Amino acid sequence: MAVALEPAKQSRTIPNKEVREIFISTVTAWFNASLKKRDLPLFMSAAWNGDAETMQSMMRDILYETISYHDGQESFYHGFLAGLIRGAGMAIKSNRENGLGRTDITVEDGLNNRAIIIELKYAPEYEDLDQKAEEALAQIEEKKYAAGLSPQIKTALKYGMAFWKKECCVKLAK
Repeated sequence: MAVALEPAKQSRTIPNKEVREIFISTVTAWFNASLKKRDLPLFMSAAWNGDAETMQSMMRDILYETISYHDGQESFYHGFLAGLIRGAGMAIKSNRENGLGRTDITVEDGLNNRAIIIELKYAPEYEDLDQKAEEALAQIEEKKYAAGLSPQIKTALKYGMAFWKKECCVKLAK
């Protein structure tokens, strides 16, 4: 008598540091190969200049060009954005302890004494994008993420980003 087995549930988390680093390097290679026409440093320039509108526009274009609408959990977008930033030539800190919690992504520019702190959220519905981006910004403040930056950092730009399928909302803390 044959016994029907339930299919194994698919894990959507990155299980450990080694797998995470392989994932990030693979995503970086993918970005370098598939987005050669796109000026990824322009994305980082917008980020350093506090231009959330340009970041959002570029991110939407990239999402529509690269991912499936089936992709959709915060950890997926985290790896996606980490790969994008790394593909732009920036060193990142991912899920590092800062202040009273762990920032999703931090980019420090010690030469110019500045940093970018990014908190990501996944929106369950399109209509929730704006609210989730605001929640991300509130979390940066509540958890005092900027307090954990290197001492030479004088300026920190704080971004709340929310994702839903191929859509995103990018907000800059004022």
